Amino acid sequence: LQRAAGADHLLPEMLDYAERSLAEPATGTLRVDAYEDDEALAGLLADRGYRPRPGSRGCAAERPIGELPPLALPAGFEILSMAEGFDAGRRCEAQGLGFDHADPAEWMTVAEYAEVRKAPDYRPELDLAIRAPDGEYASCGILWHDDRNRIAFLEPLCTVPAYRRLGLARELVLEGLRRVASMGATRCYVGSTQEFYRRIGFRMENFSRTWERSAGRA
Repeated sequence: LQRAAGADHLLPEMLDYAERSLAEPATGTLRVDAYEDDEALAGLLADRGYRPRPGSRGCAAERPIGELPPLALPAGFEILSMAEGFDAGRRCEAQGLGFDHADPAEWMTVAEYAEVRKAPDYRPELDLAIRAPDGEYASCGILWHDDRNRIAFLEPLCTVPAYRRLGLARELVLEGLRRVASMGATRCYVGSTQEFYRRIGFRMENFSRTWERSAGRA
């Protein structure tokens, strides 16, 4: 539940709407993420019977974009984007394998991927893939640009197992940062505490927890 500074008075109405409209239909369960330093939201959630979920601590790691090195892909690899019309089927396959799903039944379908591309802040030139010399897609990821706030979000990012340890994901992220910087973004966020992100300049800040309330616990 995000709001401008000084607008905490809107939180009860926002949470009322979420409870009416966004809870899981089958169980009535609603989960709300709150930053650990957001005392106003945490207090409201506690008053309404929400409790932090065990093991739910997350992080919106932050990287000021600043100056970036030039592209340094291994020989024969190239970066493509959806703006150039890359192969959606291969993109779905690479994402499935990149998240260690060997079974094609577990991969995103081309139709589902088309729905992703309808989301707010999606830009095809920020939907990136790296093509290997053999023509296979080796790594892929999407940056989402919030131009009003001059920030970007990275989600998802993955590399096919056969192409890992080549620095591909690093190059994909840096290329994405170069592109959003040219659009005016000054910072990028990713929801992860992985060491990979530390190594490319992300700071582990903005910790949050997921609060949960099931029907009947109000």
